[in-house]
Amino acid sequence: MLARAGVLKASDHDLLVTYCETFAAYLDAVRSGGAPMSMVGQLRQLMGELGMTPAARARITADKAPEADNGKARFFGS
Repeated sequence: MLARAGVLKASDHDLLVTYCETFAAYLDAVRSGGAPMSMVGQLRQLMGELGMTPAARARITADKAPEADNGKARFFGS
């Protein structure tokens, strides 16, 4: 979803991995009785960096998502 919106780039790979690992740890902590507020804060920060909150999306100028290739672009340009 982030890539289709033009928000996620290849350079964001490590940040996305960190978010996924932190989210998985958060879910484990919740299942074990509760997550520390520091973990919630870290998730909120990572979500903001990735444009996953309404406020973050309002600040991001995303590249236009590439349109589907209909086969004619190679002959007629974009």
